[in-house]
Amino acid sequence: MNLDFILEDKPEDLDDKSWERINRLACSSIRLCLVKDQKYVFSKQNSVKELWQALEDKFMKRSIENRLYLKKMIFCF
Repeated sequence: MNLDFILEDKPEDLDDKSWERINRLACSSIRLCLVKDQKYVFSKQNSVKELWQALEDKFMKRSIENRLYLKKMIFCF
């Protein structure tokens, strides 16, 4: 969908209304990929940067929960 530029700072050639529309589109696209239980947890974030950072903090950190999930996926494979 070519929405990866929204994670960077706002370009000068876009007006605020277009930027907000693109931001909402990107947020909704990310939320559509989440499981139903996770959608409500991450519904507080209104900008893509905040949403992406919250998802990284939750799923990219090395925790015992994430390791067990990865091991489960490997063993099922």
